[in-house]
Amino acid sequence: MDPAEAQGKAWRLEQDGPRLRLLQDARGRCLELSEQNLCEIHSDKPSVCRQFPFLLAESPDGVHVGVSFRCTAVAQAVGIDWSEHVPILEELLARGVPRIGFEPAPIGNYRLGWETYKEWEAHWLRRLPHDLCDAVASTLGVALGLHPQSLERLVLIMSASAIGFLESQDNEGAAAVAAAVRAEKEYKSTRRGWTAPIRDPFDGEMSPPAIRYLSHVIERKSVWLGSRFLGRLLMLLTAQRMLFYYTRLEGFAPAVDRLEGEWLLHRQSLEELEQTLEETLLQLI
Repeated sequence: MDPAEAQGKAWRLEQDGPRLRLLQDARGRCLELSEQNLCEIHSDKPSVCRQFPFLLAESPDGVHVGVSFRCTAVAQAVGIDWSEHVPILEELLARGVPRIGFEPAPIGNYRLGWETYKEWEAHWLRRLPHDLCDAVASTLGVALGLHPQSLERLVLIMSASAIGFLESQDNEGAAAVAAAVRAEKEYKSTRRGWTAPIRDPFDGEMSPPAIRYLSHVIERKSVWLGSRFLGRLLMLLTAQRMLFYYTRLEGFAPAVDRLEGEWLLHRQSLEELEQTLEETLLQLI
């Protein structure tokens, strides 16, 4: 949150760059939560907490409302009627939301317009039950001359590296985990200790819950946010492969929670990683 919002509040906070954030314990749990997992500052909680689980973005077609799958009601497709959320959505909109699609997004030397992006997105969604990577390659091929097999190989390498990034605390450990995942060998995770190997770690059938989740991730329009369109798109493609891996490792719900919390949505300070992914793809072309 911005420091101005915290003035006069009794919230327990820490500095996070130019902003502030609520303090967490060693498990990453907010200190304002009770032992019963209830918010103890609910009546006067920060705006970022009031916004959860909604994500708003304004496009030339209007305001898009997305949701976070870290919310149990969203993940389980239950909760109060949509109309009851309208007041908070109107409040969030009045405070200002990101604007997307009004200016072309740079993709290398190509400039992606909003109408073309919507066609791309519709194609991705149609192909999602099968192979999202192939669908993305077929659209990027028009703009970048990208071969589907080249993108597939890159995404598999990046997916293993992403798991290393999430399972380690330093570059050396991340590289060792990534190599073990690709070789289908056990590795030592900072989270769970020695972790059993998984055969064909990034292959699998798209289950209906997985299709529902990844469809919504695409429809959140988050690949357009920020200045690294290709980087965020690669984050999405690796997320599909990581979903296969983590579902087999720990189950679907924890896998989605991991991806939402640390890779796609509630993550922090991954802009440099987005830039690295984008530059790697552009070097491939």
